[in-house]
Amino acid sequence: MKKNIVLAVIALMTFFACTRETPRLTEVRGIWLRPPETKDALLAAIDSLADAGFNMIFLESFYHSHTIYPSRVATQRPVFSGWDPLRVAVRRAHQRNMELHAWVEVLYAANPKHLPDVPSPVLAEHPDWLNVSQHPHDHSAEDGKLFFNPAHPGVKQFLNDLARELASTYKLDGIQLDYIRYPVDDSTKAFGYDPITVRRMKEETGVNPWYTLRTDTTAWRTFVSWKAERITELVVDIRKVMDEVAPRMVLSAAVFADYHQDPLRQTKCQDWRSWVQGGVLDFAATMCYALSDSVRDLEMAESMALSRVPVVIGLANRDLWTPAQIEAFYQAAMRHNPAGVAWFAHSWSRPAFYPTLSASLYREPARPFAVH
Repeated sequence: MKKNIVLAVIALMTFFACTRETPRLTEVRGIWLRPPETKDALLAAIDSLADAGFNMIFLESFYHSHTIYPSRVATQRPVFSGWDPLRVAVRRAHQRNMELHAWVEVLYAANPKHLPDVPSPVLAEHPDWLNVSQHPHDHSAEDGKLFFNPAHPGVKQFLNDLARELASTYKLDGIQLDYIRYPVDDSTKAFGYDPITVRRMKEETGVNPWYTLRTDTTAWRTFVSWKAERITELVVDIRKVMDEVAPRMVLSAAVFADYHQDPLRQTKCQDWRSWVQGGVLDFAATMCYALSDSVRDLEMAESMALSRVPVVIGLANRDLWTPAQIEAFYQAAMRHNPAGVAWFAHSWSRPAFYPTLSASLYREPARPFAVH
């Protein structure tokens, strides 16, 4: 059973690699943007980004289990009730010659610790969709986050329906998958101990997750690989949905850049190398957020080496206060010849950020990017 599933996924990825054309990109000057709560503020934010020289916006469109737009699949975030920020943003971005990609936090369901006023309507209706740890009363991860379980058929269907809705309803340039992974495991907590995962693991691999917990190295690696296959399966499914309803729409993913530190994918089960070598993604946005120049440079170099599709290097701007810092980060990234840079995030921008881009780094038009 397991072998058949793996072969089917590999066959689909081979198909994508052989049949999909890599999109021709202009140098990406991107940024991640959470939409402001009013239409006027959203339009002003998009105009300011265009004036600064940006040409691509990743607009946070599904987060904490809510959509920003009126949805038939999910619940619209109450603060946006009565209007459609996604439609407004797509229209204005295109008026300003910018691409608009829907940024989707795929498997991140909620964070009761930091966002007690934003409960997950999805988990309230489907509590069995929660990604479960081995601890019976604590399934939180990463400072309080709750995640959906990608091995649950209901979760897969929900996310496929969400992708279909986005791709068929809006004139998006692309969809970007974020949190497309399991919660980060640590030495005290691992995930995938719900009844469905345990049953499927036993049936498909002969391994009982309850008997792994890192005590049996071979069994543990089987468990990790099986979970990574569930994530890859989900990415492939979303690719298929998009190809059915909007074949020219771009699919990307924001991924951890530290593949060299986690080659067995034991902490996140995010085998993004297979996505960028199998042609499932049109480009990857690798989150090279380290402050250390040496660590960030290693992550950028490996991101470029791993991928057969264009790589947009993600840089964090939270701690960049001076023009010299901003320019150094940007120039260090561009030396690797990526498809461009995306900055995380609009809300983290310091006073010098936009003036430095418009006056210096983004003063000239974006160059064509040649895919080698």
